[in-house]
Amino acid sequence: MIKVDLSGAEKFFGAQGPDWAACARAHETLAAKNGAGNDFLGWLELPQRIEEQELTRIVAAGKKIRALGRALVVIGIGGSYLGARAAYDLLGRKGDGVELFFAGNGLSATSLRDTLAALGDRDFCVNVVSKSGTTLEPALGFRIFRELLEKKYGAEGARERIFATTDARRGALKSAADAAGWECFVVPDDVGGRFSVLSAVGLLPLAAAGLDVEEMIRTAKESFAALDERSEANPPGAMPPPGRPCTARASSSRSWPAMSPGSAWWPSGGSSSTARARARKVWASTRPAWSTTPISTPWASTSRRDPGI
Repeated sequence: MIKVDLSGAEKFFGAQGPDWAACARAHETLAAKNGAGNDFLGWLELPQRIEEQELTRIVAAGKKIRALGRALVVIGIGGSYLGARAAYDLLGRKGDGVELFFAGNGLSATSLRDTLAALGDRDFCVNVVSKSGTTLEPALGFRIFRELLEKKYGAEGARERIFATTDARRGALKSAADAAGWECFVVPDDVGGRFSVLSAVGLLPLAAAGLDVEEMIRTAKESFAALDERSEANPPGAMPPPGRPCTARASSSRSWPAMSPGSAWWPSGGSSSTARARARKVWASTRPAWSTTPISTPWASTSRRDPGI
């Protein structure tokens, strides 16, 4: 369970509680994609947008990585690796999945040394994630692990063990990948790194770790549809009507259900109506007391245990 403590937010509420009209306007702006930063709102429909061919390639690459070794070094910075790392730390590897290591988020020699020591002499692959390919930290990290691959497997052996996730058409990493013949996957143009876990950025490492990414996408589509339904019967839309006092102080600490390490991902299976029914049941048992009435460049570090950013 996740506990949400709302007591620190009380100073932002007036006597009548949160400004629900402002919330509604913000939501409308987001849905219409006509506000500031609207060129990075691709995450709003990311699960629905991923093409079957791309998902099939991700699954196949995950199988290839598992066949080639027992570890995958994911090299990126910030959102380029944090989504996959969070999911992996939560769910772990499944079946014959490889162990994931994470590098490129900093310039710490100690962290790099610890990652190399933990990797040991295991057979491994590298997934370098960068939209531009010009960010210093992952660029340097990639140089080190690419050199290690080439020393261990030779130039041709290293080539088949490097997977690049980058811009579809341009950038230093894209050019390097095309020249060297590395298999490439796409960072969507309109999706920022921190929102990219349901694209190849997050799905490829998780597929290599043995997780069922096809089921993740199926369930994500289902959940998006259920939560986006514009209906008074849809619990996530429940807010108090104008004028109802907010009792946040009385319910400042709430418990919310969360994924557990034993979960496959979000609650899986079932139709969208089943997902909505499940959402209503969960919401009814957890929502705050005031929500009672519904309304409508060098080129590529950190070990897995580093704090990151």
